[in-house]
Amino acid sequence: MEKDYTYYIKNIVEYIDCNLDKRILVDELCEGVPYSKVQLCRIFYYLTGFTFNQYIKTRKLSEAALDLIHTDKSIIEVGMDYGYDSQEAFTRAFKKIFRVTPGIYRRKRLLFSNQILRKIKINRKFQGGKNMEPKKVKKESFYVVGFKYYGNAIPDNAPGLWNELMRKQNEIKNIYKPVEWIGLMCTGEEEFVDEKADYIAGARVTDLSSIPEGMRGYEVPAREYLVFTHKGTLDKLGETYNYIYSQYFPACREYTPTGMMEFEYYDQRFVGDKPESEFDIYIPVEKKKV
Repeated sequence: MEKDYTYYIKNIVEYIDCNLDKRILVDELCEGVPYSKVQLCRIFYYLTGFTFNQYIKTRKLSEAALDLIHTDKSIIEVGMDYGYDSQEAFTRAFKKIFRVTPGIYRRKRLLFSNQILRKIKINRKFQGGKNMEPKKVKKESFYVVGFKYYGNAIPDNAPGLWNELMRKQNEIKNIYKPVEWIGLMCTGEEEFVDEKADYIAGARVTDLSSIPEGMRGYEVPAREYLVFTHKGTLDKLGETYNYIYSQYFPACREYTPTGMMEFEYYDQRFVGDKPESEFDIYIPVEKKKV
């Protein structure tokens, strides 16, 4: 019987829990899994609500919090048990989750169950999103100029980039006609660390000879893509991405996403945040290795 993605995610969750006293690298979690790193990271996020590193850190600190209450170990001993090499580093990380120092947490026995993250149970497949069949497209290289964000909170920051681009679009002198707006992700300019990615709210241009101050220019290389069409309001966009990465690709036998230079393509079909709006999501792909 063929294993589905929940099998691999369950094994990863189990591996993390058995190694909370060790340093766990995302690359380790990807070993022996038939998905690309970026695809696996997205599947995990859509199933759990955590990036890998967020989940690992929160599980370690949750167990540390329990140890502070239920054992006589010193604070530095508890911290070192979960990979922190100094009390200062442990205290700093602990406060980000529990809002108090480990010392205060222990003295006041602040065992808030809603702050303790237990091992997540993966007991069902993701059911959200819309069933859609993508089209395969081979696209030649093209150029994009726009404003950039780098981090792991793209949905919170992308609207600000687009607002800035709309205000300054007249500064882009070599804009392609008719205008094509591009939301470009994962350019490879930075390392893929802690599941962070870059996002560029931009416009297609004829060349990169003129880039306005504060903007960045990129060449998107020629690639093969699977193109999914999002239909509806922007608050449903997460469901479309959930479907793409948590349902379509895990079940796809022929292609896997490369994880680089995917983009959203906005043309005249996009009429703002309205139910009748449409735009395309281009996912660069490669043939699965046999």
